[in-house]
Amino acid sequence: MAVDKFEGTLAPIAEHIFGMKDIFLNLCKKYQTPFYAYDSEAIDKSATRFFQAFNSNIPKFKYYYSVKINSYEKISSRIISLGAGLEIASLRELSMALESGCKDLLYYSPGKTSTDLKEIINHRQKIILHIDSFSELNRIASLLSSLNSPLRAAVRINFTKCNNWSKYGIPLDDLLYFYECANKISGLDIQGIHFHTSRNLTAEPYVQSIKKLGMYISENFSDPLVKSLKYIDFGGGFERNAEEGRYSWSKISNSNKPCGFKSLESDSIETYANEIGNAIKKYLAPLIDVWYFAEPGRYICHSAMHIVLCVVDIKDDIVVVDGGVNLVGWQRFEHEYFPIINLTHPSYTEINVEIHGNLCTTWDFWGYKCYASHFEEGDILVVANQGALTWSLAQNFIQPIPLVHSMR
Repeated sequence: MAVDKFEGTLAPIAEHIFGMKDIFLNLCKKYQTPFYAYDSEAIDKSATRFFQAFNSNIPKFKYYYSVKINSYEKISSRIISLGAGLEIASLRELSMALESGCKDLLYYSPGKTSTDLKEIINHRQKIILHIDSFSELNRIASLLSSLNSPLRAAVRINFTKCNNWSKYGIPLDDLLYFYECANKISGLDIQGIHFHTSRNLTAEPYVQSIKKLGMYISENFSDPLVKSLKYIDFGGGFERNAEEGRYSWSKISNSNKPCGFKSLESDSIETYANEIGNAIKKYLAPLIDVWYFAEPGRYICHSAMHIVLCVVDIKDDIVVVDGGVNLVGWQRFEHEYFPIINLTHPSYTEINVEIHGNLCTTWDFWGYKCYASHFEEGDILVVANQGALTWSLAQNFIQPIPLVHSMR
């Protein structure tokens, strides 16, 4: 069948998956389902597009891949080979990053222990530490007394006290005092400022954060303090436009099924980069000459993994497959929509069907729709775009975590 007529809001995703039909089916001949299919070419395309978009708008730009979004070792190694660093958030991720050969790391997490800090200091030649609080700063001070080379660091700030993001960093209003305290600590080289808000559908949250930071620096930082700044890190949270959806539920219906889904629409990465770049030129460039860092995760790895399943049972309008949501670690498909494609019996349009996993629990569920003409036992299904916050969250619950197999 031709592949240019798939219908639906996210039909290009289904078309793309079906275009790789032979690759998936050949993997199924070699390996037992379920499994993750890893696409290195998708990593290359996403990483290249991301860097080109931002580098053309922010010449002094570098990005660090956020390992927590997908910690599969081949993804990190691929990202490093493309010239990026890694952003890590635990000693576990530090060990993984060092094994991958990375020598350029950002380390940030709230609630770092003294054990964490000692290990970070031991690897300070490869790590820039982002400090989360005054308490952490004090503990760092007690550990730095005998160093023969400085610990490079930055401070994370937040812009609000009224939501969950206040868990991270220090309030912007405390930034000057933090610098005053940090600059008194021997062996600590404070180089930058870090802020981050996640899953932004437009560039506006970045623009407003950059504006607030610029105003603060202008009003509070002395010339020597301004000159000491080496970088600003504006984090990650960049969405992929129209590559997943959210189910819609009718408030007047008693049905336990959604009435449809809405595509998750966002700015293109080029729009993010252009508007962030313009905000930097307007609010920060007149004040400081620094590098700018970003910490993408979802944007880089979202389309680099797919989940491959096999139909093992059919019960009226219910299809049961041989893999459960322990593959993704949580019940995301009760609310989040991703295209599912039946490679064995595909269709241009989706049919309504409940697709359940093989775990002995009622919330083991993959979706309400599938690009399929019909179903038979043995059919191969692909759940598209499962690269972000799935493999990293997978768990040995009832069933083991399946293997990853490369598509290229």
